[in-house]
Amino acid sequence: MTGTVILVLVVVLAVAVGLVLRARSGTVKPTAGAQTVARRPAPAGRPDDQADRDVDTAEEESGDQTGVQALLRAAGLRGDGPAVVHFSATWCGPCAAVRRVVAGTSARLAAEAPEGAPVQDLELDLDEHAVLARRLRVMSLPTTFIYDAEGVGHGRISGVPDASALAEALRPLR
Repeated sequence: MTGTVILVLVVVLAVAVGLVLRARSGTVKPTAGAQTVARRPAPAGRPDDQADRDVDTAEEESGDQTGVQALLRAAGLRGDGPAVVHFSATWCGPCAAVRRVVAGTSARLAAEAPEGAPVQDLELDLDEHAVLARRLRVMSLPTTFIYDAEGVGHGRISGVPDASALAEALRPLR
């Protein structure tokens, strides 16, 4: 009897966690200002590459975003309007769906308001842009970011974006 109760509780908990994760996937999570991570000096006895993996949230909160902006510009961010930056990899199945959603949303926004700034669609390979991915804390694929013309982050999406939520996040930036 006790084994059955434990099994039922585990199944209920697993379903609840699955539903929460499913509900969160694809939604735009607003960012607090800039998507910035800075390099900390290596503490004594720690390898320098480990220090590069550390995240400095104090600089993120202060709005200092020059390092990430430089990496984004080097990756191809133009800065002439809003941009959707999504990380992908050749082995990532859902990344193809992200391509379709971003392309369709960009085309729909351009048709709705041709006078607005075009949305830049910048797809970055995780392996080729590992430093930028690490600085932006990309932990899973696909991960999508929304930037304005100044390179300030306005949203982060884990999973395949919901097209209507992506459009709503981009409209005020055009």
